[in-house]
Amino acid sequence: MAAEQGNDDEGVAQLRHSTATCELQPPVTAAATGPTGSRPWWREAVALVCRQHFAAVPLREFEWEVASHTSPSSWVAEEEAQTAMVQWLFVQPALPTPATSYRRLFLKRFLDLCDRKGILTVEHIYEIYCELLEASDNDTDDGQQADTDDALSNSSVSSPCAPPGCTFKSYGVSQDADPSNGEGAWVTVCESLSLASHGTTGLRMWEAGMALTEWLVRNRRDVVDGKRVLELGSGVGLTGMAVAQATAATSVTLTDGSPKVIEALCRNVKLTARRPSLLALKRTAQSQWAQPEAKAGPEGGSLPSHAGGSWHGMDVRLLDWVDFDASTLPEVDVVVGADLTFFPDALAGLVNVVHTLLKKMTGHGSGGGGRVDVEGQQGRKGCGGADACGGVNGCGGVDAGPTPPPSPPCAWLCSAIRNPGTYAQFLGLLDDAGLHHTTVPLECDKQSLLFWNRSADIVLLKITLT
Repeated sequence: MAAEQGNDDEGVAQLRHSTATCELQPPVTAAATGPTGSRPWWREAVALVCRQHFAAVPLREFEWEVASHTSPSSWVAEEEAQTAMVQWLFVQPALPTPATSYRRLFLKRFLDLCDRKGILTVEHIYEIYCELLEASDNDTDDGQQADTDDALSNSSVSSPCAPPGCTFKSYGVSQDADPSNGEGAWVTVCESLSLASHGTTGLRMWEAGMALTEWLVRNRRDVVDGKRVLELGSGVGLTGMAVAQATAATSVTLTDGSPKVIEALCRNVKLTARRPSLLALKRTAQSQWAQPEAKAGPEGGSLPSHAGGSWHGMDVRLLDWVDFDASTLPEVDVVVGADLTFFPDALAGLVNVVHTLLKKMTGHGSGGGGRVDVEGQQGRKGCGGADACGGVNGCGGVDAGPTPPPSPPCAWLCSAIRNPGTYAQFLGLLDDAGLHHTTVPLECDKQSLLFWNRSADIVLLKITLT
């Protein structure tokens, strides 16, 4: 990266005076249409690129074209398409942007792509690239944890600055998530640039978390709609917040055993809670949780940030898998979790807390239930009523049929198999605890909502009491 940066600096002068440019045209908005009244043919490809950019997808895995596209030419050759990309990602982004180093490398790869294809680029791209080359990198990991509360208090959802050593990533968790204006269901997280920091691996996103998130959203009607969901080992919170944003879950509890992770998780939940969500709208319709609130402490004050909090129906709690009081666990119907089986020493506690939660569900007869009926409205496609969600989860108000019958309490745990021996130990502990487990296909052949390594060895387990 350092060598690449040096080469970039040497070319700044040439870039400033490049003649292979076009004039920047007025920005293309989400409502832009083609001659026949439809959206431009290139819009799907530009939206794909922008969704990957906001999620900071590794550029070696980047998809620059839509695989199913039938156009004889590349969108990159279209001046309006380039202008739209610049507008959505750099001029007026509707979502928090990734680290400066990532944005710089993204534009370098784009310019290289244009150069290989002999395509002219709009002048504004070079101007922005030069600005990024000269910008200081405030996203290198200096071992310090900055507080982002001041940044999150900014009125503009796209303007917060990530603390040193961290980056923002925004994930579109519904098919209608629009990177041009931030509409649809989006989850934004601030995560560490390091694989491990502050003694934990929970401050960044991992492959199994993205796989589980996509699977839950796709299967929301049968798994989480109308149910109270608890996530174990939430980390930065993508899965739990996606359930809150893009499904009809009646409540979502995000938990983690690390106080440092809980602090970061609370900030991420507050950031995402500022955006409209199906869960928040349902709560408002029921005159509950209409405004964000903090959990009260024993003396009436707010609990410290590492103890959790509640925002628009998303409840954050510190949960130690070994040292917990079963009577204080929340009433839930479904347990989910991802990438929880990496450390052998944590497996016994994981199995213990899953077993306890499943027994608690059975003891209270909260085995699932179908979708909720908000304000007496007819249930719709994964949303409990089109008027309740405003179409935020892409349901379009399509009736999905009758409410599914109640299902037995279960846990859905998704794991990337990095050490087969450790995972076999986990399965053995499940057997010893009398827990039944079944492997469920992830259906990786479907079009992506999220961008994760489909070739990775990732397993989804459905766990129930025997």
